[in-house]
Amino acid sequence: RRLNPMRDLALDIQGHLNPARTADFTSLLPDELEIRGAFRAAGRIAGTLESLTGEVEVSLENVQTWRESWRRGEALFQFRQGGVEITRILLRRRAEQLTGQITVEAGGALRGRLTSTIMDVARVGSLSGAQLGGQASFRLDVQGTLRNTVTLGQVTASALSYQEIPLGPATATFKLERKAVDMDLALRDGTHRLRLSVGPPSDRSVKGELTLTDADLDLVVRVAEIEVLRAWPGRASGRILFRGPGQTAPLVSGEAEFSRVRLSQGEESWENRGPVRVSWSGPAVTLHQLLLRSAQGEFDLRGIVSEDGQSDLSVTGRLPLMALARVLPVMHPTGGIADANLRLRGRRSALEPHGTLEIQRGRFSLTGVPA
Repeated sequence: RRLNPMRDLALDIQGHLNPARTADFTSLLPDELEIRGAFRAAGRIAGTLESLTGEVEVSLENVQTWRESWRRGEALFQFRQGGVEITRILLRRRAEQLTGQITVEAGGALRGRLTSTIMDVARVGSLSGAQLGGQASFRLDVQGTLRNTVTLGQVTASALSYQEIPLGPATATFKLERKAVDMDLALRDGTHRLRLSVGPPSDRSVKGELTLTDADLDLVVRVAEIEVLRAWPGRASGRILFRGPGQTAPLVSGEAEFSRVRLSQGEESWENRGPVRVSWSGPAVTLHQLLLRSAQGEFDLRGIVSEDGQSDLSVTGRLPLMALARVLPVMHPTGGIADANLRLRGRRSALEPHGTLEIQRGRFSLTGVPA
């Protein structure tokens, strides 16, 4: 009755398993790993249950971990003083590899590091649904305990894309804890910095902050599909906050504030006077404040732009006549300046102007008139 099996029974076991299940040794691995598949093992262990020593070589085939599929893998389990060191970890598929080691101490504390070769981002299972593409290498630092694991990572991408929009080189750090992800991503030589938080699989809600530092607006314009700004190349400094229920709709609502905005069209250049504030919820965008000025004058634009419902915008001040090309009836302006006092109403694809224009040095053609 005083026998303690963990301390009083001595074992000396040598043999091999073929095939076996990864479920048979997952108690030695972090919960976050979630490894599934089959393996072969051979080796020898000896000692008491609480202080085993020995080595076991493991070969894996067609395994999955971190939502990743690997063709082959191998590792060496070394048992020492109640702990286990998993070395020579190698997972491979085609030309892609993941290597490293993990140490689990007797009390359950763990540490480890894994590194990858260049990988196709679109094929990385944990990024599925993110609509990312390109080539990147990964480094993972694992710490914590078997039951509460924290993974810190670094990503270096030579060429990244989102929804097939080129983002260029990128670097990122991330933290994975309880299957929730926090990421800090730098793009375009640091002019674009994205901080992103994604909830666990049961939630998958997204919160993000994009900080722009004298950044080219082309990337924001293309991702957000702001068609009206396609003809106005520009740069800006400020931040954009957004949130949404998941990966399929991460930009459901949010707000943006810019301290500096500079837009240009041809030889004309416009800069903001005062902060620029914008918010959106679903397809409706509210422009709270936008006052732009140039050598030719200044104008104020504010109101609501809706995708399916009715939009209502006001434009007052002096601006290039070309800026109103999409909303003017009959006229197709090619140059000139306008003093505007307009209200634009209707659907975004067919806004109707109401008000007055005083045109100087105007040039335009008329629908149906060839000359």
